Amino acid sequence: MTYMFEFPQYVKISQPIDTYYRKYSLYAYGEGRMTKKARNMDFTGIPVVFIPGNAGSYQQGTTYSAAANTIRSLSSVALRKALNSRSSDHFDYYTIDFNSELSALYGPILFEQLQYVLKSIERVLELYKHQRNGPKQVVLIGHSVGGIVARKAIASLTKENKQLVSVLITLASPLLRSPVYFDRQSSAFYASSSVDQNDITVVSIAGGYSDLLVPSYLSVDGRNGSINVVSTNVARCWVESNHVQILWCKQLVLAINRALFNCIDRNTHQVSTNSSFVTNVFRHHLVHNSGTMHHIGSNKSLLVKIDYTGEWIEDIRKQYTADFKTGLKQPLWYMVGLTLQPGYKMLSILAINLEVTDWLFACNAAFPNKASRVTFHVDTYGAHEREMRAVLPKMSLKRHTIISETPHRAVIFNIFFSELEDPLQVYQLYLEPIQCNAEHHHATISLITGWSNENLHVHTTESSNKPLLLRLQHAKPPGAADAKNQIKELGESNRIPIFFVASWDGLNTLWIVVLTAAGSLVFKDLMPEPEFKISFSYVYSYVAMLVLLIVSFSAVFLLAAAYSISLFALESTVHKFALKLLAKSATLTVRFSDYFMSFLHKVPFIVAAAQLVLCFSTCGAVALCVGLVFYFFKLTQMSQNYVEQMTWYLLKNLSRRVQVWCSKRLQNATTDNDDEEVETDQNDCLDNINSYKEASEGSVQSGASINCLELTETVLRGNSSSKMPLATETPAESSFNSLAQSHNNIFFHSSMFFIWVFVTVLNIPAALAWAHNFKYSKSLSPDESLIAGLVFSIGALFLWQIDLPRTNRKFTIPLRFIIIGLIPISFLYCSVSVYRLNYMLTFLFALVIIQQIAPNLEAGSDESPPERRASQVDQDKYEEAKTKMD
Repeated sequence: MTYMFEFPQYVKISQPIDTYYRKYSLYAYGEGRMTKKARNMDFTGIPVVFIPGNAGSYQQGTTYSAAANTIRSLSSVALRKALNSRSSDHFDYYTIDFNSELSALYGPILFEQLQYVLKSIERVLELYKHQRNGPKQVVLIGHSVGGIVARKAIASLTKENKQLVSVLITLASPLLRSPVYFDRQSSAFYASSSVDQNDITVVSIAGGYSDLLVPSYLSVDGRNGSINVVSTNVARCWVESNHVQILWCKQLVLAINRALFNCIDRNTHQVSTNSSFVTNVFRHHLVHNSGTMHHIGSNKSLLVKIDYTGEWIEDIRKQYTADFKTGLKQPLWYMVGLTLQPGYKMLSILAINLEVTDWLFACNAAFPNKASRVTFHVDTYGAHEREMRAVLPKMSLKRHTIISETPHRAVIFNIFFSELEDPLQVYQLYLEPIQCNAEHHHATISLITGWSNENLHVHTTESSNKPLLLRLQHAKPPGAADAKNQIKELGESNRIPIFFVASWDGLNTLWIVVLTAAGSLVFKDLMPEPEFKISFSYVYSYVAMLVLLIVSFSAVFLLAAAYSISLFALESTVHKFALKLLAKSATLTVRFSDYFMSFLHKVPFIVAAAQLVLCFSTCGAVALCVGLVFYFFKLTQMSQNYVEQMTWYLLKNLSRRVQVWCSKRLQNATTDNDDEEVETDQNDCLDNINSYKEASEGSVQSGASINCLELTETVLRGNSSSKMPLATETPAESSFNSLAQSHNNIFFHSSMFFIWVFVTVLNIPAALAWAHNFKYSKSLSPDESLIAGLVFSIGALFLWQIDLPRTNRKFTIPLRFIIIGLIPISFLYCSVSVYRLNYMLTFLFALVIIQQIAPNLEAGSDESPPERRASQVDQDKYEEAKTKMD
């Protein structure tokens, strides 16, 4: 971790655009005596502008501010390096305060930040206009989303033919695409932010697997000539960094500053305009650094003059160790001969505790005249003598020995894992010493990736034997909703099933995959490129899909279970909390708040109208949150009625069963019944069935024998879906029908509530952006949640005021097929662009409301095949009962 050499100071630089963007500011960094020069606007260095990312601001403190630590780390180290080198070349660092905005969550913020960055770049260059050879370009450094804003700024300047940026350095920035697009403006911002100019050096540095927010493969800039590197591959760094640690990693900050200082043209004292030279400098310091200070294209010569003083040693052994326990007092020159023989083509030398950099070839560097121990391990071998190819197991939880023993006294050994191609493959590689003569020993395991700069290193000693994780950060390049099942059940049986039953029914959707695969062959040229792709080269993709299915399905079930428990168990707690909150916010008493809540439950269209007002006065997300809370209150009240009806039904059913049991006991005690009475009862039952049949044909009959109550109820239930008038309805049937209606109500509204919950969650970023900027503006503009807020607010007028659901409406089956069609669409095009799922759920909500207020189904209509099937079943039941009675 880096630290400040002196107390940091920030000097605000005013510009005309500040009157329009009051929440943003531009600052110059000062430290020590340099602060006075900054306050006098006396800048003589090379300008570097740092752009913070999501929620980044230097004003957040000295420890937890990501942006503050970055600008202090880079600028403080750069200042010390300039002072120590006693050179007039130095860098002036500037930073932008974005008021800690959540730019990664809400896209419209990015466009506002872009405009401020463009003006800030021009304002910074204006500070150097008084100089004769002042800088004409700046260096941009962006962290996270700030790197995207910086790249977009370069693209905007390019369109205006303004060459104002020479180097772009991004730290953990998702240059390829955003991990998730929460709104369409974020998607549009990323789509047009590529840099096409070849004279601008783009350097992208990723943190590795420790960065859980931005994976390394998303930080790749696709432009030819750009440098993409992981921090584990940076020389003298070799460590992973998470999304925040990458800002103050000392080794990485030093490497960036070395590269920046080496890019300075000694003639102009500015960053070189030769982009190839600048790119080679950064590639040397961040990618191919061998430990030396030389780089390709530098003015330094690689030829050195050898000091022939000292001892020259030629050892013809292929493997040996030179150990100097008391250090070196004079230069020692070890000569190792490489011949054309097969066993003398490769050379590995491992130097320990050697501080000089130019030690591999003859040079005029000073010999280490300290009394510290210096050791050389020399190993000469053939071209393919120390190589092997390992076969990785597909699935295994036990250890597999790759090589039992390396060659004796071998310094290096190469193992090729050709099957390691997918980031989902993770293995642990252990290096265990079998026998070592030395008390203290060590070894280094390195994972070298040929197609990307993401090398990984692990150092093992006698006391620490950590495994190397064999995993890739970049793949090897190649040479819906359960509401559909509830609507299905609604169309077949005129009832809405419980959520869990519909979810299990939703697993049987294999035919959807078949239809999707067949349709993709026809419409593949007309459809956009899907966001979700499956690699068919590995079984790991299929295993990952299975794991994701199990996890997501379990999460949905747990969410539904938590909702069910909270609906019945937390009703009183939530109600009391709402009353206290309403009383405190509206300065009302708790009793009056209770009356007001009861009034709103009776006339809920007032809440829906208030939501419409909130959509235009604040933002649509706030209206969705208010409606969600009120909807939950309505469901808690509905659950109370449901529990009461369920309890009453169970008690009545139990009482009826007790009466039947008692009547059977009395009937068994009576021994005077003969076959004639039984025949009479059967005839009465048959007469009752015939009378019901006549009633269904238009004539009204009455009565049913008590002795054949169960048979009569069976027939009545079988024909309950028909529109025929019935003379009487038994108490059991009345109680059952009332309970069934309660079932439909709570299950239907629960499904609609879940849709409301998901849409609200998807629009939470808009609510956070509105709350964060509330002191600057009462309303959010532009509002990406306005459409969803308006649709749900208008739909609430019907959803809460009308008695829904209505099970005899038209277009039930077409609605189900529409929802089924949305499933593969959401799977293919909403995995990254989740804002599309927001629009799809809003569209689904509107369709359900429209279907519920549609006209009733007519008797005998051809639009409802399930009802015709139910009528046929009723006819079969009648014929079967009549046959038995005969």
